[in-house]
Amino acid sequence: MKKQIAFCGTPEYLAPEIIIGNGHNRMADWWSYGILVYEMLCGIPPFYNENIEKMYELIKFAELRFPKKIKISADAQSLITKLLNRSPESRLGSKSGLDEIMAHPFFANIDFNQVYERKLNSPFKPEVNNKLDVGNFSSEFTDEEVDMSLIPKKNLEMVKKNQDKFKDF
Repeated sequence: MKKQIAFCGTPEYLAPEIIIGNGHNRMADWWSYGILVYEMLCGIPPFYNENIEKMYELIKFAELRFPKKIKISADAQSLITKLLNRSPESRLGSKSGLDEIMAHPFFANIDFNQVYERKLNSPFKPEVNNKLDVGNFSSEFTDEEVDMSLIPKKNLEMVKKNQDKFKDF
């Protein structure tokens, strides 16, 4: 019988080491960050497939490719490629964490002190008429039915009871 592995997370963002089940650490977060940057620039995650099992195979083994129709800078490609290194020990961020990533040439023009102090102006500011304006979202999403999910009271109590275990997480 095939061993079933249960984990939570968005499948497109899972690091190979999570899928393989060999244990993982913070390096899995840097992988997910690389997927996010790729998706923000390309519009779709790099290993996306409607079939989740096929997608897991792509995450574990497929070559990282960038779309030819979209202009992605060499620095952006370098950042993504280094974040999506399948070897967690060699992945960008493995040596000195965030400092290593912030030192990448992709971020050369970013003054992180201004970011921390919330003084950096956004290069794009969407037009918003009021706080309920959804005009910048596709109607594909705004026309969806709201699906309310309720957590059973006993489960909610269990979460509340164990909340302190995640204090410094």
